[in-house]
Amino acid sequence: MRGERADMAAAYLDGINSKRNTRLTVGSVIIGALTTVATAVITKNSVQTAVGIGGGLTSAGLGALTINPKGKQLEFEHDHNLLRTIWSEPKTNTDYPEFVWSMLHEKSFSNKGDVTLSQSIKNRWIQFEFDGHIDQDQETLLFGKGGYYRSDDLHTRATMINQLQSTIRSLNQDLTSLIAFIAQMD
Repeated sequence: MRGERADMAAAYLDGINSKRNTRLTVGSVIIGALTTVATAVITKNSVQTAVGIGGGLTSAGLGALTINPKGKQLEFEHDHNLLRTIWSEPKTNTDYPEFVWSMLHEKSFSNKGDVTLSQSIKNRWIQFEFDGHIDQDQETLLFGKGGYYRSDDLHTRATMINQLQSTIRSLNQDLTSLIAFIAQMD
């Protein structure tokens, strides 16, 4: 449920950013066209050159803004942050049911048995979501109490929550299978 909330907020920002990029692209095309027409109409050579250069630079500037847009931000707060507990691995659990917490911190539940599920999740996040390195601002945003998110950060948060949710659901399926097996033995 929390992953969907972050996805919805990201989709909202994507829509705003898409509209912004469309306006910048249209503005760039219009200025480029007007510049071309103006240079053809103006007869004085130095004025024609200045209009051509000015229009070209303006058009290029608008086009460049669409290449790497910072986009809008959205305030997104999360006082109860399930990601923080996995990331910081505190000694005392305050966010998960004790049984789930114990399973997430027991090495024997992982595939190879050498790291806990919690450590495995964190390692995946570092490798795949942060390309091996997370900067302090992003760490504070994602694992703190929230703040002003860009669309990409919200997508990252949603992906991380979905990965955590998937791990916990997998544990649930394993336990359900074990209970069914034990029930058949009776």
